[in-house]
Amino acid sequence: MQALSAQLDMTVVPDLVAPHVVVDGVVDDSNCKDLAATLDGLMHRDHTCVVVDLDRVRFMDSAAVRVLVRAQEKQRSRRRDLRIGSVSEPVRHLFTVLQLGYMLPFAAKQPANPPPRDDQEARRRVRALFDPPLRRK
Repeated sequence: MQALSAQLDMTVVPDLVAPHVVVDGVVDDSNCKDLAATLDGLMHRDHTCVVVDLDRVRFMDSAAVRVLVRAQEKQRSRRRDLRIGSVSEPVRHLFTVLQLGYMLPFAAKQPANPPPRDDQEARRRVRALFDPPLRRK
């Protein structure tokens, strides 16, 4: 049995400073290797930053998030950057729930999730993810 590949289109918009990868459609386990290959191809050039535009993405799963995080790790190891451009509402929700604003910074001035101000705020955020809310009677 062969899995069906979800519809995914990517366009690379060249720029002298930061090329943009415009992703359109559904990014999941069946096609995230295409996204990884496109990002890899751009990262091996002399660009100091690559911007990934996710405004047209209707769905993204954990495999796609893993590709973006690994691409960012590769870029940082080379003292370069990967930034997220505009995002669709489903992707914004996913980034908010997973608190990826710090790990995958936005190209805009204000990231979706700014980094914690101190250790106490970081601990509070982690507890909020895993502790159930208290109900008052």
